Order: sequence, then C-alpha cells, then structure tokens
Amino acid sequence: MFAVNQTDSLLNGSVFFGSLLGVFGLLWLVSKGLIFMVRRYFPTKASFIWRQSLANLFRPNNQTVVLVIVIGLGSFLISTMTLIQNSLLSQVEFAGKGDRSNTVLFDIQPTQKDEVSALANSYNIPVQQLVPIITTRLKSARDSTVTQFQADTTSKVKDWTLTREYRVTYRDSLISSEKIIEGVFN
Repeated sequence: MFAVNQTDSLLNGSVFFGSLLGVFGLLWLVSKGLIFMVRRYFPTKASFIWRQSLANLFRPNNQTVVLVIVIGLGSFLISTMTLIQNSLLSQVEFAGKGDRSNTVLFDIQPTQKDEVSALANSYNIPVQQLVPIITTRLKSARDSTVTQFQADTTSKVKDWTLTREYRVTYRDSLISSEKIIEGVFN
C-alpha cells in the first residue's frame, strides 16, 4: 500500500512490491542453497576453525537465512545507489558541455551578486546568467481560490500543489530555448 501511495499508481506500486518480494525470494533461495551445499559437502578433513564456522551455518535456530537476506538487500541498495549516482553524474556532464552550465547557485542576495561573480571569474568559470528568483504561493487558479480547490472533494488537484512555495523568475528578454506561444512579451 505504501508503494501504491507513493507512486500514485496501482500498477507501478504493485510491480515495485512484486519485485521486492522476488528479490526476497531469490535471496531466501540462495541462503537455503548455501546451507544445503555446506551440509551436503561438509569438509570433514578441514581444520577445526573451518569445520566449526561452517557447522554454525546450519545449526538449529541460527540466523543464516536472515543474514543472507539482510546482506543481500544491503548490497542491492548500495549497488542501486551507485548506479543512480553514475547516471546522474553522466547527465550533469552531458548538460555541462559547451555553453551549457552544470552548476547553479541559489540564494545569492543582491548585495552578494558582484562578489560571487568576481569569485567565479577568478577561477575562469564563466557566469552564464544572473537570474532573480522570487518565492511565491498560489492564491487562485482558473477563477477559483486555493480554499475553494481544497473544499472541492471532486478535484483531482493534489493539496501539496496548492499550498507549497514556488520559486519563479523573471527576465526582460527571452533566451534561445524559450518562445512565445500566446500573447506578447512586454
């Protein structure tokens, strides 16, 4: 239910949960296979330390299965985080090629603007744009106030989209990636 709630999709949440159950099942099978193999091919001529440690893998009330599952899930989590990190870093490297920025600095006050620009220039980092950002909240949309949207039980608008802070910007001209679809630019 948590996965369905987080993804807002019964299909995506169910696939995530099914995949997680599959990983648990696979790790359970690996641990049971490990115990079976050690018990079946127990090295009776090995040293005392090896025999004692291997015998502990299948003694009654041990935690071999739990430990294999926990260590397997931990390894899975670490490898997933590494894959995500590498993916994000390659996207940043791609986005930063040529005349495209790969660094954004936020919350620079008007009195700090010249000092930050000078610092960037001292390291031969070109300043692509200086863009003011304003924090705003919605008051109304489509002739309905936020309170009216929240009171409407048939509305599919998420509450967080109505009550969060938005950070917007303004400029006196368009940049190359922007175009006017409707109206005029003043």
